[in-house]
Amino acid sequence: MRRIGFQPVFSDRLKTYPTGIPGFLTMRLPKSRRRQHESGILAAQCALHVSSSHYGREAAVAGLSRLRLFYLLHLSKPASDRLIYREIRRLKSRKVVEIGLHTGERAVHIIEVLKEFHDVREIHYTGIDQFEARTAADGPGISLREAHCLLKATGARIQLVPGTASEALARIANGVSQVEVLVISGNTSPEQLLQAWFYLPRMIDARTQVFQETLTAGGGTAMRLLGAKEIEQLKAQGDRRAA
Repeated sequence: MRRIGFQPVFSDRLKTYPTGIPGFLTMRLPKSRRRQHESGILAAQCALHVSSSHYGREAAVAGLSRLRLFYLLHLSKPASDRLIYREIRRLKSRKVVEIGLHTGERAVHIIEVLKEFHDVREIHYTGIDQFEARTAADGPGISLREAHCLLKATGARIQLVPGTASEALARIANGVSQVEVLVISGNTSPEQLLQAWFYLPRMIDARTQVFQETLTAGGGTAMRLLGAKEIEQLKAQGDRRAA
């Protein structure tokens, strides 16, 4: 009986790239499609820049399992952030502004929850942070480049604005409107927060949910959802401050 010869195949041609297309198939793609594939590889490499963080890898996974959703809503840390995840899930929000990103973990979790209801391209996230200008008093943080890689990997529409709350809001207040969820970090100083409320009324409306984080004894955090009356008082204080 004649034996059938076997020709070895180079392993790199069978390698599956981060985009999910085997390497040998990309060789047969049209140039335009090949460029799209290569762009996908670059985007994946950007996400791997922060692969040391567990949430960086999670962000690249499409969809949200029931187990993962249960974890975010009921078991994730810090526990204070669960209020945000539950409320945005209830309202199925699309447009989020966060003042103070910390490590970026909360931002990724917010986008994860919203992916349950929306095409990821319909989710708008704006993050304001001092990034490299952070001081030790501001707590742990993330660089602008790291934040860009981390959040772009989610697939959502991302806008990152460096600067203090008042500086950043002064630049974007007229261009970002109908915000559905506003999250304010507990590391935002009272002075910055007061100045921020001069600009925030241009971005929010009666439907906007405003979450205010506060720092507690022992390094913990607490989160509360501001009521309509309190928001109106803050708006009035911002107006008086500007005058």
